[in-house]
Amino acid sequence: MSLPTTRATTATTTHAVVQAVETYIQNQNLLGEIAELDDMLYDLVCMHKDNELALKRVLQCIHNLLQTKSKYNVRFGPKVFHKLVSVVIADSREDSASRRQLVANLLVCVQLHIRKFPRIEAKFVLQQLWSLSQGNERQPHAAQILVHLFDDFVNNLGTECAQELLVLTRNLLQSDVRDDRRSAYFLMHKLQEIEEVLAALQCSEVQWSSYVGIMENLEEQQSHLVLPTLSTLLPRMGLMSKNLSEDWLDWLRILCIRLLGDNNILVLRWTLKYFLSHFSLEQISRFNLLTQFLAATNRTQLYNPEVPDCLTKQQITDFSAQFPAEILLKALVCVPWHAVPLIHWLQTWELKQLPVVSKELLFQLGARVRSLQNPVLRGEAINYVIFSLSATIDNLSLGDDLLFMESLYNTIDRYQSHSQLAQKIRNCCDLEKHIASFNIRCCELVSQMDYKHDVFVAFLEKLRTVPKSKHGWWRLLPIFLHRGTGSSGTVFRFLSLCL
Repeated sequence: MSLPTTRATTATTTHAVVQAVETYIQNQNLLGEIAELDDMLYDLVCMHKDNELALKRVLQCIHNLLQTKSKYNVRFGPKVFHKLVSVVIADSREDSASRRQLVANLLVCVQLHIRKFPRIEAKFVLQQLWSLSQGNERQPHAAQILVHLFDDFVNNLGTECAQELLVLTRNLLQSDVRDDRRSAYFLMHKLQEIEEVLAALQCSEVQWSSYVGIMENLEEQQSHLVLPTLSTLLPRMGLMSKNLSEDWLDWLRILCIRLLGDNNILVLRWTLKYFLSHFSLEQISRFNLLTQFLAATNRTQLYNPEVPDCLTKQQITDFSAQFPAEILLKALVCVPWHAVPLIHWLQTWELKQLPVVSKELLFQLGARVRSLQNPVLRGEAINYVIFSLSATIDNLSLGDDLLFMESLYNTIDRYQSHSQLAQKIRNCCDLEKHIASFNIRCCELVSQMDYKHDVFVAFLEKLRTVPKSKHGWWRLLPIFLHRGTGSSGTVFRFLSLCL
């Protein structure tokens, strides 16, 4: 019996195409594996691989034949299912509702066939789907495959696949797609039933169930449900334990990132208060969460003094006590700060001068401070940086000092380190090397205060050691200073120094 050669493009023609299969089913005594039926279905799938309606009718035919109460006892060859898996899943990146339904129909048929005829050929199809769910390229239906066929994978591939299921579940748990995360929760409940999983993670059943409970509640994004769950279940996680396995540590890190990234300010405040009271920065660093933790504190609402449980300077100071300053700074400069949160962190070193750190780190911190919007708070942050990192600033060369000045200050900020800059100019033995750093912006910053002349005099005196062809922009200082001061005597004195 041959298939119609007309391709199905409408519901009517689709019915006509599939009618050949249905007629064949009705007129034959279908028992066992029938090569002709396999060939017909295979050809039909090939002909109409781009027509979801036709594929749906084919799957309906297969489903009817595989039903337990069906009068037929048909075994399909593997090539039909391999082709269907390729057409419906492997060769398509479509993730529409209709495609997901088509995938679901296919998985139902595969599952029926595997359970009705658990032969090697059927396991080949299962292995094909298992490989698709593990592929390096993003497979939009991976979660759907794992959820639908979880028991079949474990029963047919053995509990050895549980370790790989853990990895796949962990990846889904970190997905930005909510349905993927929901699939992960389902898989986690199923994985809890496998002893080897908890043994491999070296966590208890209580810890695992608490973990799943917290993650599922966070998904609901309702603080009145989340906060009681956190207060009950989070202490059971053993986050402060020193005997956490590396695998379990990875899972806990995902949980902490989810908590620290929660958009609900009530949940975030509760989380931070819990961390501040039960953790130290050293423990946060152990989880490799330092940057994420600092970013979580970068919400001005958290420091509102009108809120009874707001974050305080003392809490942050106690939390960061004894933690290496350079490690904290490396994480600090990775966060695009708002003014109030950054000042709270800078205040932890309010009366403490830090050891020398790298100049690159100093410049990065300066850039973060310069980007603060509020000029008053920015000025306060500048003062904290200048005091706490004075040892590093003093160690800078003249050129680096000027670069740091430009990285830290806006032109409206009040630069007040004139005496230190003048002294560095006087002590400089190779002004020619740094002359390019004496530019117009640097001049504008230095000129914010009335006592700017000491710096300029020191520069012009030193300028006599530099060839005139390399004097740079600041050689014009006498002219601009004359316009600003109205003092011709000052101008002539500066000019005489340059001759």
